[in-house]
Amino acid sequence: MLLLSFAGTNNLVLSEQFRINSRDLATASRMIARLEAEPGFPDAKKLAVVGRWREYPLHFLTTGKGDLNISGFGQWWSRANLIREVSGYRLAEPGPEDVVRAETYCHGAQPWPDPSSITVLDDIAVICLTSDPPTS
Repeated sequence: MLLLSFAGTNNLVLSEQFRINSRDLATASRMIARLEAEPGFPDAKKLAVVGRWREYPLHFLTTGKGDLNISGFGQWWSRANLIREVSGYRLAEPGPEDVVRAETYCHGAQPWPDPSSITVLDDIAVICLTSDPPTS
């Protein structure tokens, strides 16, 4: 009985992670489409994703606890990589000065999915997930 219970729980965790990954894929695709529509995008060489979120507004997960079954947009190391993986664009990491510029822009912009949440600053593609980015 214990083994059957573990298998059921494991399947729930797996299926919910698949659902969150599907939403991340759809969201990243929408972000990329908006970036591509920006006039300066052909000149973009770097990508700055400012802020984060751990979950979507519709709280459909029952296994989303701690760092289990959270969005790829919730971790600093996966946000830009998720966009790169989905898009296929080779956009480099921004330098420290670029990060400050992107954070300054996002501080005055509305968070995703507002139209102002996506922009290109010279050669930096910027995506604002939150209007007040965390410092870590």
